[in-house]
Amino acid sequence: MNAGMARPSWTKGPRQTLFILLGTLLIGCNQRPVPPKRYHTDASNQASLPDCFMLYQDLFRADSVDLESLGRFALITSTIGHLEIRSQRLMVGDPVILHDLAPLALPIPNGDHPIDLVQLVNPKHIGHRMNALIRLRLNDDPPENWKFASTDSLLMDTADVRSDNFHGFSVDAGSALLFDARHQKRLLDLDFDRLWTDSTNVNPDVFSFSTNGDGRFPAYWGFNEQGEPCQLIIDLLVVRCRCT
Repeated sequence: MNAGMARPSWTKGPRQTLFILLGTLLIGCNQRPVPPKRYHTDASNQASLPDCFMLYQDLFRADSVDLESLGRFALITSTIGHLEIRSQRLMVGDPVILHDLAPLALPIPNGDHPIDLVQLVNPKHIGHRMNALIRLRLNDDPPENWKFASTDSLLMDTADVRSDNFHGFSVDAGSALLFDARHQKRLLDLDFDRLWTDSTNVNPDVFSFSTNGDGRFPAYWGFNEQGEPCQLIIDLLVVRCRCT
């Protein structure tokens, strides 16, 4: 979680290139229809991209997006389970390097925390869903400030999240894990096939999720008005946004 990387252009593969361009969020799941809010996604003009931290919250309330020249894509947003935290320490990373993973620096409240997921549905292949955003909710407070979710406390407290560079976790197997640090030794004894997934696999001990390919992915802590952590967001870089 310590290396800084520039937010990449979307060049990983044919599935991912479908999602280069983000257009308009249309309707909030529990809200009345609102006039379309258009997001320009010209990669040559970063200032035209939506702000990441506003976009994250919008996508968890929306039911579709319009991708320029590609049409409307349905958004499937769901609470798919919960993660039991008992050690106050959370870990995220590639199961291939499970033995080398370190817990995130920020201790969090123990409890059974809901996991929310945003997936995009390809209109040409309705059965295929692509993971876009993951949210671990520590409470229901709205986030007011953000920090990188890093294993390095100094980096977490000093790195600017609103820059062209991000600090994230590396994935080389196309799949990652989110779990309580107390389970690390036990997970090392499991077969890799039980930890890897091309979709999602959630139980109270460990959450496995597809990252749609290899690379480095940012994760952020959101803090409420009182400065307490309220959510963790993992951005799988399916939608384009700016943090400047």
